[in-house]
Amino acid sequence: AWRYRDYVIAALNGDKPLDRFIHEQIAGDLLPSADGIQRREQLIATGFLAIGPWTLQNYIKQQLEADVIDHQIDRIGRTFLAQTISCARCHDHKFDPVPTADYYALAGIFRSSRTTSYDGPGVWSVINEVRLPEQPTSAASRAERDMVLKQLQAEHQALQIQRTALLLQLPGSTDANVLTLEKPIAANEQGQQYELSFQAGPSVWSAAAQQTTATDGLQIDLLRDNGSVLAGFRHLPGPWSGAKDAQQLQPVRFTYQGDGSGKIRIRITAAQPGNSKFGGAIDDVKITSGPQTLFTENFAALKRGPIMGTQANTQLVVFAKAVVPGWQAGGLNHSHAVDLGNGNFAVQFFGGQASNLANAKPTTPDEQQAHAEAIAVDKRLRGVARKIAQLQKQDTPQHALAISEQEQPSDSPIYRRGDFQNLGEIVPRGFLSAVPTATPYAIPPGVSGRLQLAQWLTDAKNPLTSRVLVNRIWHHLFGTGLVRTVDYFGVHGDVPSHPQLLDFLAERLREDDRWSLKKTVRRMVLSRTYQMASAHNATAAEADPDNRLLWQMPRRRLTAESMRDAMLSASGKLDPSRGGPSLGLEMQGNIRGAGGNVNPPTWGNKIPDYVKNRRTVYLPFKRERPQGELEILSIFDFPHPNDITGARPQTTVATQALFLLNSPFVKQQAVHLSERLATDEPTDEKARANRLYLLTLSRPAASDELESALTFLDQCSQELNGNRAAAWTQLCHAVLGSNGFLFRE
Repeated sequence: AWRYRDYVIAALNGDKPLDRFIHEQIAGDLLPSADGIQRREQLIATGFLAIGPWTLQNYIKQQLEADVIDHQIDRIGRTFLAQTISCARCHDHKFDPVPTADYYALAGIFRSSRTTSYDGPGVWSVINEVRLPEQPTSAASRAERDMVLKQLQAEHQALQIQRTALLLQLPGSTDANVLTLEKPIAANEQGQQYELSFQAGPSVWSAAAQQTTATDGLQIDLLRDNGSVLAGFRHLPGPWSGAKDAQQLQPVRFTYQGDGSGKIRIRITAAQPGNSKFGGAIDDVKITSGPQTLFTENFAALKRGPIMGTQANTQLVVFAKAVVPGWQAGGLNHSHAVDLGNGNFAVQFFGGQASNLANAKPTTPDEQQAHAEAIAVDKRLRGVARKIAQLQKQDTPQHALAISEQEQPSDSPIYRRGDFQNLGEIVPRGFLSAVPTATPYAIPPGVSGRLQLAQWLTDAKNPLTSRVLVNRIWHHLFGTGLVRTVDYFGVHGDVPSHPQLLDFLAERLREDDRWSLKKTVRRMVLSRTYQMASAHNATAAEADPDNRLLWQMPRRRLTAESMRDAMLSASGKLDPSRGGPSLGLEMQGNIRGAGGNVNPPTWGNKIPDYVKNRRTVYLPFKRERPQGELEILSIFDFPHPNDITGARPQTTVATQALFLLNSPFVKQQAVHLSERLATDEPTDEKARANRLYLLTLSRPAASDELESALTFLDQCSQELNGNRAAAWTQLCHAVLGSNGFLFRE
């Protein structure tokens, strides 16, 4: 979904004409393009119709198709026409002139377009994906990228070595767990002899501090279907101190005899419970019965270099981007089996000690220094790893969630009472009969009709689209639209407060401004109405208590996203980076899931630390639980992503004040803001207080405000036993929770 989000932001920033914007989102794949870059944009734009709250696990696929089409019709109807067309799914619209036949005329258009597909097994469908054209790059830019990649890889290797050395100075973790790998490998016929052998890795580990004893080794068990052990083998390579070369393991071979209990599984773990010193010990495993090879797994051939961001503090051999299907991993250290996407897995045997960086409790000064340095190195390491992944990903084919044409477009029958099993007459594809246009847009055979729908929406004689758009723009600038029901212009919608002004602005948008968003915004903000003050006027308020005649600029609270971003900006912690995925590569495996179409797991909704300070628009959201860790969003009326919300509710409840007082996020930003002020103005407290007002309220402090701030600091310092820094944090917290910060006037 991030590609579509970035497309929308780029289109608005670049002032893409709104009629073109509509065309690309509805029929971008059907429009001609000048080059590959434009083609990419147009394909990504159709994510408007492809991304939605689809119930992909619905096993009744005809019902899923009907629900997806209903969402698409509702989305287009309310977004561009401010009409609740989907109310005509089961019967003629009860209030507006939208018959059921019109609904299914539109449904035929989207029935002739591919949004989801189902290949089995299981019940899960998938959203349609299209491969994007490659972005043109010159030989010089590719060479430059390769050079940067080599430099980053060298830096990453050096940081890994540095991190390992620092981790070895910290107290060991007490909850280290040994990884167990299991996989069905062969039949188990009674009386049949089988030989199991494995070739050891040439270098198991090389960190001198990870010395072993005579009892440290590897355990290979063969399990029956019920989990009982059929045969086992313990390989003890002998003690090793790391004084000279790396530890060497010898090849192992042993024979077992089948008992007819069905298939068996191989289990690989450490010889001693809790022993976590082995890593990457096996290159290949083979099962033979006489001359016949029944099973082989050659990990040595799958080596692709070290995995990024491993959470083990031993020097481990891993197999990155290795296709190792079917292995089931268990153990506390989840980094031992990491989904890298595209069906590739990184597998790390007998894992190293679970990372003690996060849970370490250093006591001595040396340990505390090593812990602080390790945290800094770990942060740099993750940043370099992300850059490497981004550069490496440039060569891989890119895809986008997008809509496309069906091979055989067809008209839709009417579903009586909305039931796909109760079919009525077939309705030709078309548009709303109540909205005539100057040009008849007939849908030719062999096409879905999406392009004709987009053209019909932006027709100069269509009375709705341009009105709806300028009303939305007015709503965002003034807080209330000329029609307050911005998503509904129907019979039961609000009447325009200034109907002639609405038509004037709609006409200017189409004709003078050529569908330019920025020109329309400029026209509105340069008006006398927009530049009015928010000051109260008792006489005007008595005559027009709802301010429908706009005698003042409405006082407006910041949206939840703006509030969060403003706090991060004031504290100096806002990450200004733009665009790109909201989650790193290490999270994408959790989103895609390893279970295929049967039961794909989903992202656990924990936002990684390295993206937490990005602008809210760039954060990941989960539809069924969109706020996740971001409590500020749910507290301050952030709408649900599944809903079309042109006008947000504006609540004022006690929990909002309590959140501003007690939220760890707000308190943390107050600390950061206080530290920023101390750096900017280290000696002059009056200048520091003025700087506080500039950063938070975008204006200098008045003389009485400066006096109040200094008095507050003196009183607070006394209560905090003279802790002036803590008093400044309290002052910053108070300003961040003030109406002056939270409201626009």
